[in-house]
Amino acid sequence: MRLRFTIRDLFWLVLVVALAIGWWVDRRHTVLESSKAAWEKDHYPSAHFSIQLPPKVTKITADSSEKNHSEKLHQVPDAEK
Repeated sequence: MRLRFTIRDLFWLVLVVALAIGWWVDRRHTVLESSKAAWEKDHYPSAHFSIQLPPKVTKITADSSEKNHSEKLHQVPDAEK
């Protein structure tokens, strides 16, 4: 008895193998990132709270008088300063 494979059968095989490899790579990346985050949390607990946030932006307008029509940001002044 001889097995015969069509192009369609090979396509499905390639599709299933590609999906399995993609899932495995994504899962491996997720596990590595979560273990790295847990290690950093244990060794550098204050590092997660030292993020500098940008100033608040209320609206963006385009100035038509400028040649390149660059956008201007209107910032809210900080009450703390």
